[in-house]
Amino acid sequence: MPLSTQFHMLRLLFFAGSLLLVLLAVTQVVAQPSARTYYTGTGRRTAFPDSAATYTVVRRQGAGGTITTYQPNGQRLHQEQYSQLRAGQRHGLSIEWHAATGRRVASYPYSHGRLHGVVQAWYPTGRPHWQLTYRQGQRHGALRAWYPSGRLLRTETYRAGLRRTGRCYTRTGRDTTWFAFERPARFVGGEKALRQWLARNLRYPAMDLRNQVEGNMWARFVLDKRGQVQNPEILKGLTNSTDTEVLRLLKIMPVWEPAVVAGRAVAVPYELPVEFHIL
Repeated sequence: MPLSTQFHMLRLLFFAGSLLLVLLAVTQVVAQPSARTYYTGTGRRTAFPDSAATYTVVRRQGAGGTITTYQPNGQRLHQEQYSQLRAGQRHGLSIEWHAATGRRVASYPYSHGRLHGVVQAWYPTGRPHWQLTYRQGQRHGALRAWYPSGRLLRTETYRAGLRRTGRCYTRTGRDTTWFAFERPARFVGGEKALRQWLARNLRYPAMDLRNQVEGNMWARFVLDKRGQVQNPEILKGLTNSTDTEVLRLLKIMPVWEPAVVAGRAVAVPYELPVEFHIL
C-alpha cells in the first residue's frame, strides 16, 4: 500500500494548522461571501461562536478575493489572496501572524497558484528565520537561514529547482557539516514499518466483513511539531464503520519523527491511504 506524496513542506509550513479551515472556506464562498464561519479546535465547523477556536471571513472581489482566519479575540492568524476562489488558486501574498504576539511570522508570494518571489519567515521575536527565492513555483536564487541570535545558519543557491551550492554554520559561526534545509515527517522505521503497523492494528468491521465490503480509503491529518497526529478526518470513506475504524487507528498511532524546516520541527498536513481487503 503506497503512501501518498507529502505536500511541499515550504508551501504549507504555516498553513498546516489551519489548511482544512481554508479549504472548507473556499467551498462556502458562494453561499456566504462575507459571513463568519466558525470552527472548533479540531477543525470542525460549528454554529456556536462560543465554542469556536477560530473563524474565517471570505471577501470576494470578482472571481477572486481573500480568506482571513481570526482568533475569537479578532486577532488575525493568516490571510490568503486568491485570483480564483472556486478553484482555490492563490495569487498575491499569503501571510501568517503569531498567535500570541500578533507579529508577522511568514509571507508567501503567489502568482496564479505558484510561488513566485521571496518567501520569508521570522521568529516570534521579529528576527529573520529564513528566506528563499522562487520563480514560477521552483526554487531559483538564494536561500538564507539564521539562528534566533541572528547568526547565519546556512546559505544555499538554487537554479531551476536544483540546489547548486550549500554551506551550514554552527551557532558560533564556524563551518559545519551540511544538512538538509527541510526533512519530511517520517513514521519510525519508514514506510514498510507503517504498513506493518496498519496491518497489525486494523480491525475489519464484522458487518463489512460479512458483506464483503472492500476498497481504498483516504484519511488526512496534521502531524504536529512533536510528531503526534492531530485533527484526523476522512477524505474518502467506504462505510460508517470503516470510517470509525480508521479514525480509531489514527488516534492510537505512534509518534512520528516530525518534519523539520531550517533546523526546527514544524507541523505539516499528511494524507494516508488505508486499504480494506479480504484475503
